[in-house]
Amino acid sequence: GIWFEHFLASYKDVLYLDIAQGVSSSLLMEGKPHVGATFAAGEMGHMLAGDEKRTCRCGKLDCLEAYCSIDAIRNDIKAVAPQLGELATAGDIADAAVDNLVVANVLDRAMERLSSVLAVLVAYIDPEVILLGNQDPRFYEAVVPFLKKHLLQRLRGFSNTELDIQIVPSAE
Repeated sequence: GIWFEHFLASYKDVLYLDIAQGVSSSLLMEGKPHVGATFAAGEMGHMLAGDEKRTCRCGKLDCLEAYCSIDAIRNDIKAVAPQLGELATAGDIADAAVDNLVVANVLDRAMERLSSVLAVLVAYIDPEVILLGNQDPRFYEAVVPFLKKHLLQRLRGFSNTELDIQIVPSAE
């Protein structure tokens, strides 16, 4: 079963998003998982998302994961703030973002890039809720304000009250 099943009791249309080594999503539509004709529904991590010639772990250039995964965010922080040392986990990144504007700006830019892909999906399926999970909840708490801000800038037909983003506990 789905470890966050209790979150689904009152929702039929759900977009689940996981930012980890990659960026992945899954959909629950009309109460049923949507897998797509080729079982690739939600595979957004390898969509083109930039033009900086960043190599993705899949070997292609400029995939969303090359900009928005935990590793990509960590590398961006290291490039602009090497004095912070190694931020080994998503929780470390979240902790650093609390009082470091440079880290917060890196998260903001990553969520802006993610929202450019995610907004199309949100506009199309109009989910009741977007669930973020399978990562340290502190990380998602740090990125939700940026993600929501950028999604709402792109989704001009939505209001603040129409975009429900919740954090679900890790599978662990």
